[in-house]
Order: sequence, then structure tokens, then C-alpha cells
Amino acid sequence: MTDDDPLAVLYEAARVLRSERRELADEREAFSQFRTRVGALETTASTARFPTLLADRTRTAPGRTTPDQVREAYVRTVMCVPHYEEAYGESYRENLERELTPELATAITRSEGLSPGLKRSLADCVDRAIDARESLLEFLEAESEAITDAEERLAGIVGDLESVVAQPLDRAGFHVLISSRDRLDSLEDRCGVLLEERQARIRREHSVSVAGIDDTARYLYGSCRTTHPVLAAIAAVCAGIEEGRRTIDRRLAVVE
Repeated sequence: MTDDDPLAVLYEAARVLRSERRELADEREAFSQFRTRVGALETTASTARFPTLLADRTRTAPGRTTPDQVREAYVRTVMCVPHYEEAYGESYRENLERELTPELATAITRSEGLSPGLKRSLADCVDRAIDARESLLEFLEAESEAITDAEERLAGIVGDLESVVAQPLDRAGFHVLISSRDRLDSLEDRCGVLLEERQARIRREHSVSVAGIDDTARYLYGSCRTTHPVLAAIAAVCAGIEEGRRTIDRRLAVVE
């Protein structure tokens, strides 16, 4: 179609989803690599009588892990994804706090060694970061399938709409006009079915939180022209159907 293609919002949504899935996959792999590096780090036994996560001040024995080693592993994995600067642009400490909690960030940066308890806490937080991205990737996979389905169904409706309005309606007789109007009504019904399905999906999304994200529409499509691309595409197609119906009605008023 033209620059006014009603499916343009779906093409944009598909591009955004591809980009987000690629970035999440990169982050998941980066955290997995960091998790492997953390697993290989040696620990320092705590000498504190009542050691806690934030009170670990054990002196590091020669050859044992230092905070700089943790930092290097994090910088070379998590902070090395291609989109890091554009998407986050955070310092090591800032990103550590956001991804792994402020408490753990404090413990890692202030402790002189890596106690078994701190190492376990670090591994647990990294696992949660990986799980969150796994959940988001699953959600994005389902959303990508929904966008593709909507695009295919609406493309079929648009094709049928174009075949109706491409007729010489200004010279069409009564029966042709009535048949064409019925076809438009049928196309509108197909849009209605898709609309109900999409709205039901939106309601389900609003009832749950995906990886701590409550507003998934804004998370995914906040940079797009609309945060509800399927609804916008349906509305645009329905507007085309209504325009075609008005054209037919104007002709019917003459031939009747």
C-alpha cells in the first residue's frame, strides 16, 4: 500500500521486538558467562564470629579473590554487551545496584574477599537476573507471534478491502453495490474478532507482572508511535472500511 499503510505500526512493532529480543539474549548470555566466572572464583573463609553479607571484612589471603576480580568479570561480560552504553550507560556500581540489589553491590565493593556466603548470594542474584530475561524472552516470543498473526490477518482484510474499493463503484448497479457493502461488513466482522482477541490478551497481561514489569505495553512500545500497535492497525483498517462504505452509500442514494 502507500505511505498510509495501516499495517505500518505492526512493521514498526516487529522491528522493536526483534531488537529487544536480540538485546535480551545478549544480556542473558552475558550474565551466564559472569555466573560461570563467579563459580570459578576462590572464596575466603570469614573470620567474623557472626558474619553477615554486609559485614564481611575478611583479609584476603594471597591468591584469593579480590573485589577487583569480580569487577573485571562483570565488566568483561555484563557490561560488554553491544548495546550497553546506549541502553544503560551506567557505571559498574550503578549497574550492580540495579541488577543485583544495592545491598549486594555494597558487600561486593567493600569486602576485601569473597566469602562462601557472599559468593552464594552473588550467584543467586545473577540467577535471578538470568531468569528475569528468560521470562521476558518467552513473553517477547509470544508477542512476536501475536504481531505476526495480526499482520497476516489484517493483510488479508486489506487485500479484500482494496479489491472492493478498486471497483468502478461510481458506475456500479444496485446489486453490485449491495454485494460490495456486504463484503465490507464481513471484513469489519473479521476486524472485530481480532480486536476481541487482542483486548483479551491485553487484559491478561494487565493481570500479571512479567519479570517485575507491570506495564508491558509501555516497556515494549514506549518508543513507538503507539503502545498498542495491533489496536492501532485494526482502527486504521476499520477506518478504510468505513470510508469504502460511505462511498457505496453515496452511490446507493443515487441508484435507489
